[in-house]
Amino acid sequence: MGILGLLRLSVLELLLLVSTPGAGSAGLETLTLADIRSFDAAVASAAPGDTLTLADGVWRDAVLRFRGAGAMGLPIVLRAETPGRVILTGTSRVVITGEYLEVNGLWF
Repeated sequence: MGILGLLRLSVLELLLLVSTPGAGSAGLETLTLADIRSFDAAVASAAPGDTLTLADGVWRDAVLRFRGAGAMGLPIVLRAETPGRVILTGTSRVVITGEYLEVNGLWF
């Protein structure tokens, strides 16, 4: 991607482009996610040991499909940036599918 293409990316998209695990990564990445689109992209590429952090704030009518395969001793973790400061409201829900997945600090 050329410099003009990078200039069109939002700060969050650029952060994900630089820090998304993959390409031989052993996992252990930590990503802070501010919207459903970035959450979905991070879940799709999450590896054992990765931590997906939801940004503080109100997530209204959000369907978070948290699926993946962590490993014993290396779960994939979904956590609040600050426990109790990520609030899921309206019809929001978390759908968990997989193994060795961990969720912490979310409020409904």
